[in-house]
Amino acid sequence: MQNDCTLLVNSYDGGEDLWEGFFTALKVQWPEFNMPIVLNTESKEYSFPGFEIKTFSLYQKGARVPWGKRLRETLKRIDTEYVLFFLEDFWLDAPVDVEHFEKCRQWMRDNTDVATISFQRTRGDNIKDGRFDRFEKRPQKGPYRMNCQAALWRKDKLYVFVRSHESPWEWEAYGSKRSSRYKESLYTLIENKPKVFSYDLGGVLYKGRWCKQAVMPLKELYGLNIDFTKRGFHENWVAENHKRKRNLWRGIKNRINKLRSLI
Repeated sequence: MQNDCTLLVNSYDGGEDLWEGFFTALKVQWPEFNMPIVLNTESKEYSFPGFEIKTFSLYQKGARVPWGKRLRETLKRIDTEYVLFFLEDFWLDAPVDVEHFEKCRQWMRDNTDVATISFQRTRGDNIKDGRFDRFEKRPQKGPYRMNCQAALWRKDKLYVFVRSHESPWEWEAYGSKRSSRYKESLYTLIENKPKVFSYDLGGVLYKGRWCKQAVMPLKELYGLNIDFTKRGFHENWVAENHKRKRNLWRGIKNRINKLRSLI
């Protein structure tokens, strides 16, 4: 097996309480896993039995660094051609289809026009071109052409597609609009096809709080000891938390970032 792919787990220092669950699930559901691992944080390091986890610790504790800048700086330090992109709250809940993942890796090696193969269904007017089993091509224009779901990425393309000032949400929204200029092919899972990586589509968090229906079964499955008091559950939010208005500066900043993303 060629060692040309790194598992890139995108997180932040404040996500430390998610890491044990992520790597426990990985160890259980992918026992033959054998790839380099990079955990994308600001300053914190982390270890887990059986895995060699690299954290570059590029910033001082408490540094406020845009998500896009941190991702790009991390990608620059990864020396494999491909990255398997995951968020830290995508905890696996079933065995990985390793055979099909290896097929995806080989398809990427053999087809240099393909920038990414996404392992979750992305809705839209996708094109069933029959090129890759279980996957279909994204149209040249459409929502969520760029997204944070688990995916196999050509590292240099992901680096170019993300801009340093962007948040994940800005990248998904404005990066998708911007991507209509790109010539590279993007593929996504066909609806109702077997998944290579099975996890809750929204992850175990919802807006920074635990999503009870997603996390509780996994807590029991993996025997995790989770302190839920730090984050609480999203169902306990009061209505005002959902309806609070953005302040003037945030609105101005968002408009500036939109312009920077679309230019």
